[in-house]
Amino acid sequence: MGEYGRVRNGGTKNHWGLDLVALRGQSVKAVDQGTVSAVGTSATYGNYVELAHKDADGDIVSFSFYAHMDEASTLVKGEKVTSGQALGKAGNTGNADNTPTHLHFEIRTKSMPQPGQGRRDPTADVKPDNRP
Repeated sequence: MGEYGRVRNGGTKNHWGLDLVALRGQSVKAVDQGTVSAVGTSATYGNYVELAHKDADGDIVSFSFYAHMDEASTLVKGEKVTSGQALGKAGNTGNADNTPTHLHFEIRTKSMPQPGQGRRDPTADVKPDNRP
């Protein structure tokens, strides 16, 4: 649906995530264990959750980000989640209100980065057997 890095809005904006088509209300699940580093609602992302992921030494190495969820998450910042744990339900909130239901998914190198910064292409991480 929406490819990473794709130029949008008449060339004024890039798409910094991967949009995965989903059914409204379909469960959005954590791609790996982590800690909730941000949770909320914004005009751009609608209802979102960001998870921090650590390596074996306990250092944060990446963040996974899930947006446009149908309802605000009941998770709270600092809460631990397990791999595959439900984070919310797919929707089209925020600036996706005129699009089909989907999950906007990002892999980030820093928490809540500015547009165009601190992200990497998650395409290689998303396969049919491990979609969030």
